[in-house]
Amino acid sequence: MNFPFKKYSHFATDWVGIIEEIESTDTSSVKNDNYSFGFKVTNGSFGMTSIVKSRIYPRNNYYTQGDYVVVTFEAFDHNGRERLMGGDFLMAVMFNRTLGKSTAGRVVDHYNGTYSIYFYAAWVGYSEFNVTLHTTREALQWLTTVYRPPEERTKWNATFKDGLRKYRVECSLRTGAPWNNSCEFTKPNTFGQYRIICNKPMYGSCQQLYSIEMTTPSLNSGAAKAMSGKESLFSQPVTSLHMKTTVEIGHSNAGYQRYPMGSVPCGPDMPVPLSDGFWASESVYTSLTCRTQQWSTEQAKRCLAGKQLKMIGDSTLLQWYKSLSSVIRPNWRKISGWTGNLQFKEDDIRVQFHFIGLREGRLQYLEDVLFEGDLIDSIKGSQCTDTVLVFTLGLHFVTWTPRSYIERLYSIRKAVLRLRARCGTKTIVIFKCPHPRDNANIFQRVHSNNALIYDLRRIIRRVLSGIGIAFVEIWDMSLSHASKTVAHMPMEPVIRQQVFIMLSYICPETSENIDRIGSG
Repeated sequence: MNFPFKKYSHFATDWVGIIEEIESTDTSSVKNDNYSFGFKVTNGSFGMTSIVKSRIYPRNNYYTQGDYVVVTFEAFDHNGRERLMGGDFLMAVMFNRTLGKSTAGRVVDHYNGTYSIYFYAAWVGYSEFNVTLHTTREALQWLTTVYRPPEERTKWNATFKDGLRKYRVECSLRTGAPWNNSCEFTKPNTFGQYRIICNKPMYGSCQQLYSIEMTTPSLNSGAAKAMSGKESLFSQPVTSLHMKTTVEIGHSNAGYQRYPMGSVPCGPDMPVPLSDGFWASESVYTSLTCRTQQWSTEQAKRCLAGKQLKMIGDSTLLQWYKSLSSVIRPNWRKISGWTGNLQFKEDDIRVQFHFIGLREGRLQYLEDVLFEGDLIDSIKGSQCTDTVLVFTLGLHFVTWTPRSYIERLYSIRKAVLRLRARCGTKTIVIFKCPHPRDNANIFQRVHSNNALIYDLRRIIRRVLSGIGIAFVEIWDMSLSHASKTVAHMPMEPVIRQQVFIMLSYICPETSENIDRIGSG
């Protein structure tokens, strides 16, 4: 069962609009009482959704394997009053810890305080549920309408080097905001109409830009300044509502197809399923998007023989590089550290990793920076047939404004279209989509909020679909694993399972006759 991305928005008012929300709570059937004062007058209080007061319950208590288990979440505030509007950001997991199985739920907002959550019934046995209220409607509205749009919010610290002298100045990414007598840095094939605007250094010239960085402390201080007076929106801890009532999943009587959606080869622009997949055990993830497998070293080497993988992204993609290295070269020393541009060669397999330029995070020296547009444009001639490009613009870009992020993605789209004009469909292009992370403190819940990260996934799909890019979705996989959901998920098994999915996109034909690890 495929499900359009726009249909399962966690925060519906941002996606479907105000009119649809009002229509969903139509009051035309309300009795027209005659009040002596002209109004019904009461005295009361109304607050944000409270996970403690809200309720969850299954639509049915028994399902068969291959069905979709449906759970209803009814939102109430801390006074016990019904919330008659949607827009809260929920995350949900169904699991059986005894069997080591779990899967993430797809949340459908009905815009009236009620949410339906769909889980794929992958195993036989009992299941429990955790539903997390991550961000309330009010907090999300403030994030999307007040905090997120201003261009001047996203700042970097730049260093200009004049001989032995270094000068630190402030920079931002801008297009429409005014500036005066500043250093301007343009790169249309990466930033579109945006440009980096830096204060001029005290001495030297704009050409002497040496390094640039955006650190976590600066993000935290920026978030603290922005939410001054609004701390109450984010002071409520992120908590889960555990449903003690379990549902039973039984064997299907007849005609059950074990993997109804994950039986087709992986490829570009795969339809979005209602469930991305499930953990068949705590170490093996089964995709319902397309046919994947558990890859041995020999199989991975055959898949990548004669190919060069060019990977450009953040530290989560560096994890893919490290994991792939351990799959192909299991006897080599594991790669440590989080910095540097890396590469390895094994037989006729070449793999490169580059940190993507102008991201939030560690210090970046301009001489080491590579931008995705330049990398795509460098693929020509014989490289067309043996190159696999792997990108990610995820966690480190949630700090960007939506407009600047969309501009950067459109620059990738244009670069891929230029690649297609040169190479046709010979070059495989893979995009690693973002996953939820830990929002450990009130500042992270502002500048790196998981609701905003989830929104990046929708933007990515909207901008980059239809040009032959393969999307590797890892949100559900990360969210539903038994380990804690953090920015850097465990190398074993989570990252390795992500790499196995990537290999299944590179060599879909290898997965045709495999014994998939099942759920029964």
